[in-house]
Amino acid sequence: MENENKKELMKIFYKNKLFNKVAICFLLIGIFLFAMGIIINSRALPNATALEDVTSSNTYVKENIYAITDYFATYSEDDIVKDKYYMALGETKLYIINMEDSQYIDICNNIEDEIITINGMSEEISDELKQFAIDTYNEIYETDELNLSNFDQVFLPYLINAKKTPNDVGIIFEDLGIISLICSVIFVIIYIGIVMKTKSNIKKVSKEYDLSQISTELSFPSKKEYEKTKTIFLDTYVIDYSTALDVIKYSDIVWIYPNERRINGVKSSIQIVVVTKDKKRRLIAETDAFGKKNKTQFEETYKELVSRRPNALNGYTKENIEAMSKNNIDETIDRIYQSDVRQ
Repeated sequence: MENENKKELMKIFYKNKLFNKVAICFLLIGIFLFAMGIIINSRALPNATALEDVTSSNTYVKENIYAITDYFATYSEDDIVKDKYYMALGETKLYIINMEDSQYIDICNNIEDEIITINGMSEEISDELKQFAIDTYNEIYETDELNLSNFDQVFLPYLINAKKTPNDVGIIFEDLGIISLICSVIFVIIYIGIVMKTKSNIKKVSKEYDLSQISTELSFPSKKEYEKTKTIFLDTYVIDYSTALDVIKYSDIVWIYPNERRINGVKSSIQIVVVTKDKKRRLIAETDAFGKKNKTQFEETYKELVSRRPNALNGYTKENIEAMSKNNIDETIDRIYQSDVRQ
């Protein structure tokens, strides 16, 4: 019989489908994004345009390399080199390439035996990068004639970013898909932890309270449930299944007050804090802080709990904080107990 009562409490816990829905949502999104990434990456690349014919950035381009320098400029973030820029001799003019070390090494190993063609996406050249190229050119050719005004006479107006292709967006989709799949796994792990916590709580409840009485009260028409806050009010107990299932006897409650969670200063969720006679702090009726229905039902849940436990301290006030301080808590609990006895 006790096992049947435990199963009945577990059924209440399983009514909360939030973690299941979130995990499945992340799983489906992850699969979709990852599949899109694979599809995009498998697409055939378009025909590349010769760099000297390009009139805009973000064009897939190609250019032959007849000679190349070591990198003459770099771009760094947090002391980490992200980009290296090289100067190359093309069909008609010099041009600038942004590429990986491995690409540069491969070009250097093969440039004497064959004409190397480099592919990538066209990008505008900043004035700062132009100045680095000008300084390098003037140093190599021992001249000072090249400047920003006549830069286009020597260099092609766009650089090649050899680290990019038109299909790079596929990598972004794949990365987002992997992140979504990881989130799904995280939610599953969290859910498993909550299931284990619920089973542990039910074991404690079976030792502290009468499971058969809880089961009987669940069938009473006086039972009151708030779906938004995942809270059930019985005649003698309150059951919370907003996260791990918890059962609290009204007579064990000594202090009730509302609380809120904030993320980066923004209120994200609201819950009720319940302090019991064993001086433990428990959170129940947690719900999103967004939406009028959530707020309304939270307020109704709070009022219902206060009405079920009128002898408990109500609210996070200065007087209640003092009454529940380390020096006064035993006296406060005893006073509430005496009030219960007199009723």
